[in-house]
Amino acid sequence: MFTRYALTCFALLFLTFGVACDHNDGPMEKLGEDIDSSVENTKSNIEDIGDTATDNLEDAGDEIEDAAEETADKIEDNT
Repeated sequence: MFTRYALTCFALLFLTFGVACDHNDGPMEKLGEDIDSSVENTKSNIEDIGDTATDNLEDAGDEIEDAAEETADKIEDNT
C-alpha cells in the first residue's frame, strides 16, 4: 500500500515538474537565445569575410599572372 502511495506521489511530482520545466519563457531563456543568435551572426560574418578575402586574393593573383604574361611577351618581342 505504501509503495503504491509513494509511486503515485512520485508520478504527480514528476508530472508537475515536467510541466513546469516545459515553459522556456524566462529571462535566462531569452538571454540564451540572444547569445545563440549573436554567435550565428558572427559565424556568418566571418564566413563572408573569408569569402571576400578569397575572392580578392584570386583576383589579385589573376592580375599578377596577366601582368607577368604581358611582361614576358614584351621581353620576347624585344629579343
